[in-house]
Amino acid sequence: MVWFKDRYVVVNCMDNSLRNKQIIPFDQEKLENFRKIQRLDTLDLEDVNKIWYSKVNNEVEFFTGPGLHPEHYERGLKLATKYIIEKYAM
Repeated sequence: MVWFKDRYVVVNCMDNSLRNKQIIPFDQEKLENFRKIQRLDTLDLEDVNKIWYSKVNNEVEFFTGPGLHPEHYERGLKLATKYIIEKYAM
């Protein structure tokens, strides 16, 4: 699978056009449920400790599940606290 915009998609590992992409093993759970949250106005305090975030180059991104950042593989996602959601999403 590779990350495409806001989600993982299944690809052929032998596809030479994917040389510059990080290919990860197929994971049904990630394929179906791991997404980048595009609309921050949909987040509220009910999402505290239910979504994850990463801050890269002063840009905060929110995701629907835990793990590593899909584009910055060396960074892990952190559980979003009340403070983070209030400061960056509301």
